[in-house]
Amino acid sequence: MTKCDYNEHMDKTKTMIYIVRHGETDWNVGERMMGNTDIPLNARGRVQAKEIASHLSKVHLDIIYSSPLSRAYETACIINTYHNAPIIKDTALRERQFGEQEGKTYDEVNAFHPALTFSETWNYPDYRPLGGESINEVKTRITVFVKKILKKHRGKCILIVSHGVTLRILSGAFLAIPPEQLLRIGNATLTLIEISEVHGPTLHVINYQAFKKL
Repeated sequence: MTKCDYNEHMDKTKTMIYIVRHGETDWNVGERMMGNTDIPLNARGRVQAKEIASHLSKVHLDIIYSSPLSRAYETACIINTYHNAPIIKDTALRERQFGEQEGKTYDEVNAFHPALTFSETWNYPDYRPLGGESINEVKTRITVFVKKILKKHRGKCILIVSHGVTLRILSGAFLAIPPEQLLRIGNATLTLIEISEVHGPTLHVINYQAFKKL
């Protein structure tokens, strides 16, 4: 895909949702559970954010919503260097809280709870780590957020910058499908959803990577 203006001829009955996951962090590299631990972007993550920012540079954005965690907010700010749109930090977009599992590697979590490996957590939506959130609890706050922005920003172009689990649930909420049916969302990738009042939701792009693999 080349850089393009996705919303050049946008119908005012349509709302365009641009979804970007934050760039890479050191805990992503180490496969550690981040959740609400505020881990910043690493150097590669900032390069990734700049690449997706360049890809979106010609797209009109009316407003940007970001998780308040620094890895997402910095990604949003880098993208916004081309737009100067209002950025709203919304706690509904924070990552799933993993409680006592935060900071542990996936292997450590899987060894502690072998009957519930991290890769299968979508099959246990009511499971809540000690001090954390279940998938269904994240769905509840995301559902409220989706209804709010679709009502408030009808016919607008919205960028949402958040986290892997949260954005998979968010994309499922916009598309009205179970999140486990969607692909895992990679760092600094773009997903584009069009919401039409006539035809409903359309998935145009999922998990588009603007940067080269190193």
